[in-house]
Amino acid sequence: MGRLDINGDGRIKAKEVEQALEPYVSENRRGGEKNHSVQIQAAIQNALIKIVGGAEDATKLREYSKTLIRRFDIDSDGVISYRELVEGLKEMHIFLNPAEREGLMKKLDIN
Repeated sequence: MGRLDINGDGRIKAKEVEQALEPYVSENRRGGEKNHSVQIQAAIQNALIKIVGGAEDATKLREYSKTLIRRFDIDSDGVISYRELVEGLKEMHIFLNPAEREGLMKKLDIN
């Protein structure tokens, strides 16, 4: 949330998502990777939009985030592994190819 909510108003706007994703697109704009990278970033953005869709407003976002962690965290260790992310996305009917899943994991795994 801190990474995507650039202006700190408790809401993630399309422009903030775009700004957060831009470094990843710019980083991969070499040769034939450009279109592939843009497609991956678009898939990641769409996945993030679908994931955040369960939060009706910013005041509920913190609780919704905790709910997502509980929902994705199959082994209840308090963190979401790559495997847990993939399974959680499937349950939410969000289907990404391996490169898109890797990109989403990197996007979400801030530290």
